[in-house]
Amino acid sequence: MTLRRLLLPADHARSTTRTRLAGGLVMVAGCLIAAGCGAKNASLKGLAPVSGTVTLKGAPLAGATVTFAASGAGRSAAGTTDGSGKFSLTSLEPGDGAAPGDYTVTVKKTETVGKVYTSQESQEYYQKNQKAPPAPQIKNLVNEKFAQPSSSPLKATVKAGKNEFTFDVD
Repeated sequence: MTLRRLLLPADHARSTTRTRLAGGLVMVAGCLIAAGCGAKNASLKGLAPVSGTVTLKGAPLAGATVTFAASGAGRSAAGTTDGSGKFSLTSLEPGDGAAPGDYTVTVKKTETVGKVYTSQESQEYYQKNQKAPPAPQIKNLVNEKFAQPSSSPLKATVKAGKNEFTFDVD
């Protein structure tokens, strides 16, 4: 038995352990609060509003995903075109824009060709045919070169302040 145990009652040792544990929990909670764990109002400083229009052979392209892929280590931003081909970019919060800098722009619009089976329909198909149902095909509606940053000829430079771009794809 140690000298401390002989001099201090058992209750004191237990209460010291509880005090240390409570203090540790308070410190952890404080760190999480200070770090903004689960912060709802996260934002990026210095973003500039970016909007524009995408056309396919001169006609507005609805439902396309437009991505500004940052050149280098920057953050990318993306948006979806509406019925008139218009988009606004989002980096973190809807419509917050993109950081100033140079970007390669990609435009992608796909459609699913073929039946998309539900889980139950897949099971029924398998029981009847003893094989998995055919997978639907994904068809690109825009030339594939616009879908990847490595092949897209579309470039944009975002500057401080409002930015407006127009892209025509085939």
